[in-house]
Amino acid sequence: MRGLGITALVIVGLLLVSTVVNAAMERAEKSAVPAYGERVPVGGGVLNVYRSGGEGQPIVLLSGLGTPSPGLDFAPLVRELGGFDVLVVEGLGYGYSDMDGPPRSNENISTELHDVLARLQVRQPYVLAGHSIAGFYMLDYANRYRAEVSAVVGIDATIPKPGDGQVPEPEPGFSVERALAVKGHGAHDPGSGPRLARSGQ
Repeated sequence: MRGLGITALVIVGLLLVSTVVNAAMERAEKSAVPAYGERVPVGGGVLNVYRSGGEGQPIVLLSGLGTPSPGLDFAPLVRELGGFDVLVVEGLGYGYSDMDGPPRSNENISTELHDVLARLQVRQPYVLAGHSIAGFYMLDYANRYRAEVSAVVGIDATIPKPGDGQVPEPEPGFSVERALAVKGHGAHDPGSGPRLARSGQ
């Protein structure tokens, strides 16, 4: 029993050290990299939006869980879509958007996204492209604002079971990706900029 207790203490100690080191590295990286995008106020807070400013069809990119800085993580895709008007909307709790806000429900996320796109006067109809859990949000959005969306594109998207019902809320619970991101072991390209790890969906 004593050996198990010592092992548990060592593990807890290592996790605490890792968390503290990650927080310090995050502050240092954030101060070294200038903010990107435009901060747009919405009802629940302020969202950061990176926009390529192309002349073509507007494409709105939405990230999944565990993407600490969507504007930077989507940068290679944005470059490939150079002729399009690409917008990366960083949800509350991610990138340079506000940390806190209302509960992360389909309705709240869709409303915030709609407010941002309206404030930026994005030409309609636009394409929504969502990665992972954003599949729920983009389908909810497309159902609520049908006339404004020309297509939805899933990037390894999480989607509900087929049916005629309302898009369900994603299941709450423990997120391994989010926990690892906070402890400094989340997916991150060291050359792409700050971790900016946040909580939320």
